[in-house]
Amino acid sequence: MTSLQLQRVHIGKLEMDWSNHLQHFSSSRAQIGFVDWLQNLTALKSVGMSHCRLESLSLDLFRHAPNLWAVELLHAQIDQLHFPEERHQCCGNLTDLNLSYNNLPSINLTQFSELSSLKWLSIAFNRINQMLGALTTDSLVFLDLSGNQLTTIELCQWNATSLTKLHLSQNRLSHMFRCVNRLEALLYLDLEGNSIAKVDFAVFAKNSLIRLNLAFNNISEVLNRQSIARDTLVIMDHHPK
Repeated sequence: MTSLQLQRVHIGKLEMDWSNHLQHFSSSRAQIGFVDWLQNLTALKSVGMSHCRLESLSLDLFRHAPNLWAVELLHAQIDQLHFPEERHQCCGNLTDLNLSYNNLPSINLTQFSELSSLKWLSIAFNRINQMLGALTTDSLVFLDLSGNQLTTIELCQWNATSLTKLHLSQNRLSHMFRCVNRLEALLYLDLEGNSIAKVDFAVFAKNSLIRLNLAFNNISEVLNRQSIARDTLVIMDHHPK
């Protein structure tokens, strides 16, 4: 057996001995108690769990699964996220990580930077109001932080050379952030549904944006519109007159 899928089951305690066969595990609306047994699945390539109750997650669970490339844990009530104490102890080949629709109040970007192969990261629709550390990565191309409680983003310490898509919609941003030019590869920036009142397009002068979404903000002042490339699609619908 290389794949196991559980749906709408209630298992008081699930145990698995060491297995070098099971590659894909998924569950939906399954109550299976503790998940410590995941650390015994050495051949894992993907894990997907939704509508369950994990609360606390340690990536150290996957330290014995060197081929793991995708982890998706949605609606899992996760409010604590732990990384291995020593760098490179796990997840060396992890490219996709989705922790959306959980209860995380804060994240440390430095810890995510240690996932050296990570390309796609979504932590959308949590309760994040604070981001610690700096994002330093040459692998990440997609980052989704939509639907959180962020009031500001500090990009000046970031070094994300491959990031092309950044989603920050439905947060609590009230002003444009500095140092967008540090994201040299950025093509898509989504700021829809925030509280931004003033936009100075000069901050995008060194970017090659294809799409900039500023819809559903409170924009009343726009400066240096000529600074952004003419072929950039700028969406600015639904603002106060």
